[in-house]
Amino acid sequence: MALGLSLNATAGGKGVSEVLDAVKNKANDVVESVVNSSLNDFANQFGEGNTEISVRKVKGDEASYSIITTQPLAPLSEDGSRLFWQGSLGSYDQNGDRRTTLNLGLGNRWLIDGEKAIVGINSFYDYEFSAKHKRMSLGGEYKRSNAELSVNKYWGY
Repeated sequence: MALGLSLNATAGGKGVSEVLDAVKNKANDVVESVVNSSLNDFANQFGEGNTEISVRKVKGDEASYSIITTQPLAPLSEDGSRLFWQGSLGSYDQNGDRRTTLNLGLGNRWLIDGEKAIVGINSFYDYEFSAKHKRMSLGGEYKRSNAELSVNKYWGY
């Protein structure tokens, strides 16, 4: 990745502090990109599933992160079904409040229509730490390359 900034920005009415802020922001973006790429490469060495890690706004206490993983619990069966678990943990700022949420789920998906579509069922548990908000859900989904339908029912307690 190249870090580039035109220094003639000062001639365009921007002061030195604005140019320095732009350089700092660009450097921060490059660092975030390298960190995220390295974390994802490392995490996806393990298991058959997919893990996505994202770290943003790496400045003091403003940092936000998310870790999402989907991992098979069994090999793809002869009928085209796959049992899996999915989990995520994320922390972000929402209107000045820090929110950290955990999500854990279990699902099963089937390849149908000559492997051109997926149909699935799932159950999830969500917990938002600061508000101590808990909920469970049951859901279903249908996915094709050109359409997607998801239906979920949530219960809070």
